[in-house]
Amino acid sequence: MINYIFEELSFKDTIYNIGFIAVNIIGLSLYFSIKNKKFINPIDESIGLGDILFFLAITPLFTLKPFIVFFVVSLLLTLLFYSIVNAIKKTSTIPLAGYLSIFLMAFLIIRDVFKIIQTY
Repeated sequence: MINYIFEELSFKDTIYNIGFIAVNIIGLSLYFSIKNKKFINPIDESIGLGDILFFLAITPLFTLKPFIVFFVVSLLLTLLFYSIVNAIKKTSTIPLAGYLSIFLMAFLIIRDVFKIIQTY
């Protein structure tokens, strides 16, 4: 539906974004497999299935370049927020999809309501 509302977004962009996510997951799997000298499935070892599904769900909202920027910046902000929260209250897991959804809401409000960021 997003692709029908915003003519700038296309199905091709969604496929590119899914490819970007796939490259990241494969890279994560290779990194941990080489590090541990055996095959490691990154799902539930280092990243949850819900996090991956969240990334797949938001792929139609961006073209490739803004998606990569959102991906990197939101992961860095998540790391920062988690460090602050972990200093106050010790936790063993990072609620990645939760933090990313907060950043996504803020980004979409800035982009679509206030028209400050133009990403198409």
